[in-house]
Amino acid sequence: MSRRKMRIGWGAAMLLAACGGSSASDSAVDDAGGPGGTPPVSMPDAEGLGGTPPQPMGGAEPPSVPPTEPPAVVGPTYWQDIRPLLMTECGDCHAEGEIGAFDLGDPGVAAALAPSIAAVTADGRMPPFPPGPLTPPLRDARRLTAAQIELLGAWAEAGAPLGEPDAAAPAPRRVPSFDLQNPDLVFNVPVEPYSPDVDLPDDYRCFMVPLDVPNTRGSVGYRVTPGNPAVVHHMNMYLFDADEAATLQALDDESPDRDGWPCFSQTQLAPDGVEPAGFLGFWVPGVGGVKTFEGTARPVPANTFAVLNVHYNTLAWDRTTPDRTRVEVYYAPPEASAELQPVSGISVGIRNLEIPWGEAEVVHEQTGTVSNWTRGLFERRYADAEAWAVGNRAHMHLLATSFRITRNLGRPDEQVMLDIPRWDFHWQSGWRFEDAHRLRADDTLTVRCVYDNTPEHRAEVGLDPDDRTTVAWGEGTTDEMCGGGLELVDREPEGNGAPPAPPADPDACNAVVIDAPEIQVERSNAPLPSGRGGVPRDGHYHMTRLVLHGEGPEGPLAATERVAIDLRDGVMQIAGFEPDGREVRETKTFAVEGANFTWTGTCPTPVALRGTFEASGDTLWLYYTGRAGALGRQLVRVGD
Repeated sequence: MSRRKMRIGWGAAMLLAACGGSSASDSAVDDAGGPGGTPPVSMPDAEGLGGTPPQPMGGAEPPSVPPTEPPAVVGPTYWQDIRPLLMTECGDCHAEGEIGAFDLGDPGVAAALAPSIAAVTADGRMPPFPPGPLTPPLRDARRLTAAQIELLGAWAEAGAPLGEPDAAAPAPRRVPSFDLQNPDLVFNVPVEPYSPDVDLPDDYRCFMVPLDVPNTRGSVGYRVTPGNPAVVHHMNMYLFDADEAATLQALDDESPDRDGWPCFSQTQLAPDGVEPAGFLGFWVPGVGGVKTFEGTARPVPANTFAVLNVHYNTLAWDRTTPDRTRVEVYYAPPEASAELQPVSGISVGIRNLEIPWGEAEVVHEQTGTVSNWTRGLFERRYADAEAWAVGNRAHMHLLATSFRITRNLGRPDEQVMLDIPRWDFHWQSGWRFEDAHRLRADDTLTVRCVYDNTPEHRAEVGLDPDDRTTVAWGEGTTDEMCGGGLELVDREPEGNGAPPAPPADPDACNAVVIDAPEIQVERSNAPLPSGRGGVPRDGHYHMTRLVLHGEGPEGPLAATERVAIDLRDGVMQIAGFEPDGREVRETKTFAVEGANFTWTGTCPTPVALRGTFEASGDTLWLYYTGRAGALGRQLVRVGD
């Protein structure tokens, strides 16, 4: 058993003991016929010395006592219900040998952590997917459905029963988001195994990797496999022209005792005047393979070499196992490359940061036109002064609490391009949009970064709570940053912006029976509540109350008088009557994350509403701002 496995097993046992449960070994199927069964009763022998048990008087046979049957397990069990869900949705990280700190394929570990699993999935912290519902729809989103969250909660509430291993259900086959085969280029970084510098809590290191690229190619994807996933925190992959090899090799030679050179991705990657010739991609935990947006590719210029900027978190290192990460690159066929659009990007960020100690909400915000952000390169790169955004990204450090990029803030066509309402330094990345979004040279982009430098937050993220330093911009983990950007292509991708698929049932908009009572309409001068999240239950709902918060128009403008709603697997089918008697029917996806919700209309019109919610038992409150001002709508579940 490895050191890591021993540590996990001990931790699981301690958690179980603390929760009043049993250790992993106690949870195994025993001789009584299963978990929770009655163990065999050992009859004492005569005088406790191994003789024949005493017989009843008269030589009669002892009475027959029927064996005790183990209680039937009612509700979800690990083997039948929970393990398939965990392995499908969480196994990329929480499996043996992966980056997660424990293996949820181990029934004892999963049972020990059941209360925590239920809590972190209910409030949206797991699976880690930082973009919030204000962000446009993204591909490969890692979110659990309301039904899956409810299942995990029910299992924890029942005491995390394991069930029978021989009744194990297979994990559903996940459709892979990365389906590329046979890489065209494979290399290791470092070339030789590397042991991080244990004198540094975070060892940022750059390594040169020669590439055999005689002709320019287009990369349509890459896969990164860390040699030691416990210590590799993230990696950026840059490309440099062969003419710069001697200059960068000189940096490497400055530390002959260790491969590579100490570097941050922006200030120590290369000497002044040496600029990358391209960017191959990046890796963060939980990401295996990455594909470009359909019809696009990242250029890999001829005669280039790679510089890999790797962040090693030495606090998680066993000080024994070195790293040698494997990188696979997939090219488009040469005959298809001419048809693929090259992916470039636009960066937005703020360097003039000042985050005083003790302040809980420090906001830094900056707005500029697309042309200004690119110093005029946008118009030169895109002849018609417009491009299409196919992806987004963000980067901050430990004090950060939220991040947002907004296009045309305050204008009628305002659009949030990326919103991360709850920042986590350990789960930052970039994402691909479902559909590309037009971006013009005179559009504005506003980047907004929020920080918390209170002692409480510093302690929570592992910083010294008594350090009263005013934090400024810097590349060290204890410094701060505010940056992000968009990935761009020149032309609108083929098939972009197709309308949402119609409901599978052509009569879906007419499927709900309007059986609801009239709505109670109220006014309140109190501010709109923020909502506390929860787990909305599937079922049939009636809308019973409509509350208009704060100063707003008189009367329930555009409010329906009676509304019935069916909520099933994240889809709301709504039926109601307007005050003028007009019947309204619509279908909306209902996506929740944390305490936020998003309604995206697919029938009859593509309309989106966003706000917060609070689900408790059979009651669901929705809080948002609409045409009638700030609204609170109460839905009451009346049946399945």
